[in-house]
Amino acid sequence: MSTEKIVFNKLFKGKTKLSKKMVLSSIPKIEELRKNAETDFNSFDDMLDSWVTRYLDLQNEVNSLVNMSEKTAQSIFDLDSAMSEFSSNAEELGLNPFRFDEFTNATLTTGSYNNNIENINDIIDTAKNMTKL
Repeated sequence: MSTEKIVFNKLFKGKTKLSKKMVLSSIPKIEELRKNAETDFNSFDDMLDSWVTRYLDLQNEVNSLVNMSEKTAQSIFDLDSAMSEFSSNAEELGLNPFRFDEFTNATLTTGSYNNNIENINDIIDTAKNMTKL
């Protein structure tokens, strides 16, 4: 065998042994990274479980929110109807309905509701459209 081949063979064998030692020496690094990844995954999994529980609770509250919204809308409608009738009767008698604190307070209540109706409807629509888990 030529000297050149002998030198190349020795270099190649040495490199192979060195490569194997380098591969085997990375085992502790792999174990350390595995432990870190497992810890991170467990933390993420716990966080995800907690989030899902809170999300499901929120979904359960949607029905209550929608029902209360409908009840409130009906209450405001009933109040507005009663106010309209009272206002007509008071004016027939020549009275200003705003002379009565109850009427003024009722006006504030209906006005507050009506000023917020767009936001209320947006929130209810958003709640109704939540993706179900």
